[in-house]
Amino acid sequence: MYLLSRLFQMLTKPSEQGASERAEAYLADASDRYDLEFRMRKLDREARSEERRVGKECRSRWSP
Repeated sequence: MYLLSRLFQMLTKPSEQGASERAEAYLADASDRYDLEFRMRKLDREARSEERRVGKECRSRWSP
């Protein structure tokens, strides 16, 4: 029963909170300082590329 309730919580969790927890777990798996830095930069690049994609969609939708 506990596993079912835990699964339900994971499925109904807001996507931002789930993404944040995945990012934290990804960073926690770093083996050393250099790996941690690499992982932090990778997450930053992914976030920026998503922001750029959304920005392009908005501009194309509202351009004359």
